[in-house]
Amino acid sequence: MLNRVFKSSVAGTACGAGLLFFLGACSGVYHVGTDNGNAAGSTASNAGAGGGPDSSAGAPTSNVSGAPGVAGAGVGPEVATYCGVVLPEETPAPDGDPDVVFERIRLVLKGTADATDTPEPASNGSLRDKAGAYAVQLLNSYPGASPGITRFVEGWLPETPSAETWSGLFRTGTLKDLLTSTAELPGGAGVLTDLSVLSRESIVARSVYVSTRFLCRVPPPPPPAVPPLDTIKPNETRRTHLERFVKPPTCNSCHRVFGPLGYSLEHFSTIGELSNLDNGHPIDSSGSYELQSGTIEFSDVTTLAPQLAQSCEVAMCVARQLRADALSAANLAPAADPKDEDKIVAALGKRFSESDFKLRELVQAVVQGDEFLR
Repeated sequence: MLNRVFKSSVAGTACGAGLLFFLGACSGVYHVGTDNGNAAGSTASNAGAGGGPDSSAGAPTSNVSGAPGVAGAGVGPEVATYCGVVLPEETPAPDGDPDVVFERIRLVLKGTADATDTPEPASNGSLRDKAGAYAVQLLNSYPGASPGITRFVEGWLPETPSAETWSGLFRTGTLKDLLTSTAELPGGAGVLTDLSVLSRESIVARSVYVSTRFLCRVPPPPPPAVPPLDTIKPNETRRTHLERFVKPPTCNSCHRVFGPLGYSLEHFSTIGELSNLDNGHPIDSSGSYELQSGTIEFSDVTTLAPQLAQSCEVAMCVARQLRADALSAANLAPAADPKDEDKIVAALGKRFSESDFKLRELVQAVVQGDEFLR
C-alpha cells in the first residue's frame, strides 16, 4: 500500500454555530437544502477546509426532529411522520391533460418533449398510474442511462466522471447499490468515493461535500478570522493534525459532528488510490455519526455506506434533489411554502424506503406528484 502525504495548507475551518439536529453539539439550526443549487450546489464543491463562508448560502432552514414514523416535537401521536417530518394529507389526484403529463415526463427522463422513438404510454388505469408506468417504460427504453437521469447526476455530483454509471442504477438498482458499488473504484463505496468527492483534498472539504449532497445537512460557515491550518508535524496524520487544530470548543463542537464523514475517506487519495499509511503512520478512518435512528459506528467508508443507505436522511436527501431537478426540467414550481415542500419530500422518502429503496420507484413517485398531473 502507498504511504501518502497530503498538502496541509488549507485555509479555514467550520467552527462556531452548528446543527440543532445533532443533540445540541453545535448551537444554531439544521440547514436543509431544497434543490441542486442549494443542497447540492456549487457552494459545497468550492468549499475549503470548513466549507467557506458560502457553504450554506441560499439554503432554507428547517428544524427537523423525531424518528421515522414517530411524531416530531409538538406533533400529536396520531400524526403520521417520516424522518420526523409530518406527512401531507391525502387529497384526490389532479386530472390533467394526459398528453401534457407525458410531455413533462419526457422532459424529465429524456431531456426533451419530443415523443419520437419513445414507447406509447399505457392506456389503462388512472392518470397517476399511467404516469408511473410511462416513467418505467422510458427508463427501460435506454440500454444504459436515461439522458434525464444523467443530467440529474451531473448536477448532483458536479465534476463526476461516472455520471452514466450512477444514472444507470436508477433503472434497476437500489440506494444501497448507489452507495456501495465498486464498479468505478475497486474497494470503493459508490457515489461516496466518486472522484468528485475524493478530489477534494482536505478532510473537511470532503466532510462538507458528503454532508451536503447525501444528507442535505449544510454545515455552518466558519467564524471570522479563522487562521489557516498550520504545518503538519512529523508525528501527525492528516486526521490528528486536524483534530489538534480544531480542539478548541468553539471549533470542536461542530467538527466532531460532521468531521467523521471526512475521516471515513482517509484511506483514499484524491485520485482514488488506497493506502494504509499517512505520513508514515497508520490511517484511522473509523468514527461514529448521529442519524435519526441513533448513532452508527464505522471502521471506514465501506462500513459507513451500507448504514447510510438504510437511513431516512439519505433517502429524503436524494428524493429532495431528484424532485427539484425534475420540477426544473418540466418547468414546474415547487410548493410555495417550504414546509409543504418538506412534507412532499417526506412522502417521497417514505415510499422510497417502503420499496426497499428501489431507485426506479423513487423516479415513479416523483413524476406521479400532483405538479406533474395537473
